[in-house]
Amino acid sequence: MFRIPGYRKNYSIGTKGTKHAGDFKNPVRPDGVWVRANATVSPVSLFEAQLELRKRTGRLYH
Repeated sequence: MFRIPGYRKNYSIGTKGTKHAGDFKNPVRPDGVWVRANATVSPVSLFEAQLELRKRTGRLYH
């Protein structure tokens, strides 16, 4: 289970497993957003994809 901190949203993308209702019934902090649960997603690692893009373009820093 993962929670939304305050007004932000948490996303779980390609998570393997079973989704269960959260322990808290607080409408101010609803459960996060699940996208493509139990499915293979690409890229597997957003960090690795961003790093590869920076290496290819030479933009290693912001």
